[in-house]
Amino acid sequence: MASHKARKPYTGPKRLVVQEDNGEFRTALFRERSGKLIERKSFAAKAEFNAYKNKLSANGQVLNILELPTPWNKEWFKRYDLSGWREDPDDIKDPVELLTRFIALCDESQHCPRAKAPLLLLGTFLSGYTAEIFCSADRMTNPNSKARAVILDVSWEEGITDFLRDVAKSLSFNLSKHYKGNIPLKWNHRKIITAADAEGGLADIAYPKWEREPTAQESRLLDLDFPSETVIGDLGLKMERFNDAVLIEQRTGLKTNDIAQFLRKNPFCAAVVLRSPRAKLMIDGTLQLNPKELIWADTEFNRWDDLETLVHGFVAELFSKDTKLYFLDNWSLAETLIARYQAQKGVQRLTTVQRRTWRMLLASLLAFLDYLHLGADKLPRAEYAALRDEWLWRLLPGCIAGESAEKPPLAKRPVIVEQDYLDVFLALIKHIKQSDGGIHILRVPKDERLFELHDPDNPDIEIYGYYADIYLRSAGQYFPCLVFRKQTLLVLMRSFMSEVVSVPLDAGRVLRYALKSEWAQKNILRQSDGYFKLHMPAHLQDKGTTYAVAIKLDPADYREPANSIEVLEIGRNPDGTESSYISYVFPD
Repeated sequence: MASHKARKPYTGPKRLVVQEDNGEFRTALFRERSGKLIERKSFAAKAEFNAYKNKLSANGQVLNILELPTPWNKEWFKRYDLSGWREDPDDIKDPVELLTRFIALCDESQHCPRAKAPLLLLGTFLSGYTAEIFCSADRMTNPNSKARAVILDVSWEEGITDFLRDVAKSLSFNLSKHYKGNIPLKWNHRKIITAADAEGGLADIAYPKWEREPTAQESRLLDLDFPSETVIGDLGLKMERFNDAVLIEQRTGLKTNDIAQFLRKNPFCAAVVLRSPRAKLMIDGTLQLNPKELIWADTEFNRWDDLETLVHGFVAELFSKDTKLYFLDNWSLAETLIARYQAQKGVQRLTTVQRRTWRMLLASLLAFLDYLHLGADKLPRAEYAALRDEWLWRLLPGCIAGESAEKPPLAKRPVIVEQDYLDVFLALIKHIKQSDGGIHILRVPKDERLFELHDPDNPDIEIYGYYADIYLRSAGQYFPCLVFRKQTLLVLMRSFMSEVVSVPLDAGRVLRYALKSEWAQKNILRQSDGYFKLHMPAHLQDKGTTYAVAIKLDPADYREPANSIEVLEIGRNPDGTESSYISYVFPD
């Protein structure tokens, strides 16, 4: 049987086509005359590429090298000419009212009054334009930065598709047509990607192609009979979809794996993925958004053009050569805010990838506010600070502790963290004191030791607590206090909790935190435990209700109404020492 002769390796002139993409060198080696592909390689470091190139040039072989340009290889602040694209933000009469209305879209219609869905949407679309910029900043200290634009995962529910389409049409811009360069692109930009748009594959939507023949210089280098577009196809060198944000409607039939591949290959393209309820988007760091927070049928936001103008101006500022880059500081600030949030007890722990995603979202939103305040001069200092604090509290409650003296009301905080527990406790005490005009707090005369469970004059009125005087031996004096039986106080805190906060809380944890706080060191009478056991009749005592929580009162709080008369009393303390005490007498 005749044996086949082994083919001799090709030793003629070769052509090496090179494209550098984000520091990675992608190459393809062709035969000089036939254009037949010999091999394709990719190198993560320039040294590796140089070694490969030198190896090819050995043995006296002729090696023609063609470096293919990509539309995106310019630095971000030199890439686009947006000077004629700017819109006048002065057309917006009241940006504060506009942003407040947008962010508060689901406050009234949702059980959670501080839903953060609008901020997640706005921050996601903004990140499509800021991701590359922040990543460039991050690489200065972290060469292996994996920062990317935000991906928002939304499960489909009836009634949210049209709203998300309105958001995408207003906040997604096609910047490629403003690219500074002489390479025309053939690319049908899509703000909303559906199965019908992607019949030829998501790559056709993601990757633009050259639409012209190669120049004379390129032809001499190529010496080929086919245009550079074909070379790109043979090489498989993809041009990523940079500086963009899209809505992907996976629920229309797009394959989840194709979407995941599209997102992984386009780190600087933000996406809101409206997926089928049963599908799962397996992308690390994806933010989840509850679709029930997006059903805003009762609320109509009709100022999309105004919102688009504000974001439009922000994007133009980002890529302006005249920009002062004041927004870059927000990248490091966002990390500080996340660390401060994570340092609190009782909050969900974020993975490294999740922290990076949240950092991109926060930095993008903060940069947008800084533009409105510093760049467009549309937000005065006070309004800027108020919006900034509200946005941060909605997203990561507690992350601005120490930066702002103003905190949103408890009922407007989407998450109550441990550092809020004292505020919750004091608010509950206030509600208990004022319940039904204060009729449930019984005032006990100084020498009266009988604590009633019901008002002696009106047995139908249950007694929650007591105004009483507790003697503190270490201080040698009486203190006016608001006194509760501990178990009764826990029951009251549970019943009033929904009137103070919008999220369920463990009353026991709130009470334990409050009693251990620095505030309690000054305002809780520690020696009051056992007070009820000493002063209540035996038939009212039991093991679960005999311990007291005694809160010191300011004399002004303890004082009876204005028609009372102060009386200075001199008496003896239980230890035999003399003391003075002011009581209040009411004329008939």
